[in-house]
Amino acid sequence: MTDRGAAALSREDRERLRKIADVVFPRTAEMPSAGDVGACDMLVDRVARAVPSLAADASAALAATTSEGEAALVELRERNRRLFNRLMLLIASAYYMSTEVRERVIWKTARSTASSNVGLSGSTSTPPRRTRPSARRPGRRSPPRPSAAPDAHVRGW
Repeated sequence: MTDRGAAALSREDRERLRKIADVVFPRTAEMPSAGDVGACDMLVDRVARAVPSLAADASAALAATTSEGEAALVELRERNRRLFNRLMLLIASAYYMSTEVRERVIWKTARSTASSNVGLSGSTSTPPRRTRPSARRPGRRSPPRPSAAPDAHVRGW
């Protein structure tokens, strides 16, 4: 792969993108912000190398608005929904490429699954097995089977 997509974002664009990304993914008690995980640094470069058009669209989106942070998102969403969507895709892709974010999402998912499996006794039960759905729906009868082949009364078939 080449680095042609990575060079598309200037230092100024990265700084504006960092402010916007921190609005989209702010720091919470359980999750880091986009800036905390470096989503607008090396991770954006990785996304841009994988999909070079995203970096070009991000530059175009940032050029389409002079606002910063949340105001830039609102302005861009109203002016050009396509560029807004592409910018959001770039930010989300970079954010979720972070090892720290992925580990926390997996941990939160595993924890919530375990807590939903707690029975009345407080012990964790195993999740229900998924079984293959039956071919027939409950309550529906199969059509009667013909006693002879269809069109048996027609000679030559």
